[in-house]
Amino acid sequence: MRAAGPTVGASVTYLIPVVSVALGVLVLHERLQWPQFVGAAVVLTAAVLIGRSRRR
Repeated sequence: MRAAGPTVGASVTYLIPVVSVALGVLVLHERLQWPQFVGAAVVLTAAVLIGRSRRR
């Protein structure tokens, strides 16, 4: 946590919905629709951008 910083540590909490949807598909055989893909893309892009800005 000290090396990554609190911003990167907090961004991990935004990945919970992505993991939840993935588990729903894998375990419960739910179907994905376009809003799930858009939401996952937004969350993953934000996590990458947050991680990149801290490295500078």
